[in-house]
Amino acid sequence: MAARASLPLALAIGLCACATQEGIRKKAFRLTPEHFQSRVDVRTDPRTTVVEFSSRRGFRVRRGVRQRVLEDHWLRGFINKTTGRRGYQVYCLVSYTDTEWRDYRMVGYETAKGQASKELTQLEREAECPKTGPRGPCRYIERAAFVIDEMPLRSIAGRYSPESEKAWTFQLIPKRGKKIRRALLPAEAAGFLRFMDRYSKDVLGIVPR
Repeated sequence: MAARASLPLALAIGLCACATQEGIRKKAFRLTPEHFQSRVDVRTDPRTTVVEFSSRRGFRVRRGVRQRVLEDHWLRGFINKTTGRRGYQVYCLVSYTDTEWRDYRMVGYETAKGQASKELTQLEREAECPKTGPRGPCRYIERAAFVIDEMPLRSIAGRYSPESEKAWTFQLIPKRGKKIRRALLPAEAAGFLRFMDRYSKDVLGIVPR
């Protein structure tokens, strides 16, 4: 009887999770370049020659009782104040429950010529393990980034359309365990680049080429 009673409950939970994920996806695709442009953060220091930009606040999903952001990715950009030279990264936050580190080392991504891959730069990681009772699985958190060139990033931005739900996809590939599929919204790329272009021209006096 218990098994029969649990089946509808499990099905309901599964359907609820799917509905939640679908709602998050639709909400993300409704966001515009103007939304992302208005939420770019800038970090500058008169003692350094580089200005740093981040789209981290553009779209975040908080989960659990503590409302933590445990899965995320966003754009980071850099402009040299003197030369105007730029650089771009996709910064990734990965969280999972396991008995050991998965060690996300590679990223696979789409290009105009097909699939390609490169190494991830591992930045930080931490483990949250039970402090009392028997030792069980831990929550592992890994932070990593990879470089994305400006031309591909502008190509992704150019895909933006209010009617489209297509994104630029990439996969985080671990040394062991599950791959993670992620998607960068064209609206995010477009808004981020617009902000950096305007900042370069209006604040630094450097006209983008």
